[in-house]
Amino acid sequence: MVNDFATWLNSELERRRWTGADLAERAGTTSATVSNVLNRKRGVGLDFCNGVALAFGVPPEVIYRRAGLLPALPDEPDHEQFQLLTDYYNRLPSHIREELIEYAVFKYEREVKERPVE
Repeated sequence: MVNDFATWLNSELERRRWTGADLAERAGTTSATVSNVLNRKRGVGLDFCNGVALAFGVPPEVIYRRAGLLPALPDEPDHEQFQLLTDYYNRLPSHIREELIEYAVFKYEREVKERPVE
């Protein structure tokens, strides 16, 4: 699982055009720690995962699952995106949650419900 995490983390850094040093600075860790994880010389713990989550702006549980510290979610399409949406929804004040639900209903009715069946 550590190898999978290192591969994923490398791809995330490439996608964001970050170096290991960029991640280390944003995650509050050292470049050596990031390098050791990326080179599979060291496993990851909660502190490292929390720092990566902070740096990437995602809930820690997403990183924990990627690192194998939490069990994987069921293989359902877009489950990770749903987890992110749920986390951000829970952080919003109630009046914005209501707006978000109204928007979701609007998009559903406009894009899905009215779409002709193929």
